[in-house]
Amino acid sequence: MTNPAADAVHPTVAEGKPFPDYHTAKQAALETFEKDYLTLLFALVSDNISEAARIAGVERGTLYRLMERHDFSAKIPL
Repeated sequence: MTNPAADAVHPTVAEGKPFPDYHTAKQAALETFEKDYLTLLFALVSDNISEAARIAGVERGTLYRLMERHDFSAKIPL
């Protein structure tokens, strides 16, 4: 009996790139999630930081740190 998951070729392997280790793959997935989440969140609230933090269920400081980490600095009021 064959295992379909084991038979599947990951795109990075198919492209000749090394398959990432668990921690590298997890970090990449987390970064993609955070960027996508911030993009959708700020589209929803028209760049209102307080409203965004309320909807996300995080403190404004946490939201500012995420924004800085992912270069959303243009949306941070001076």
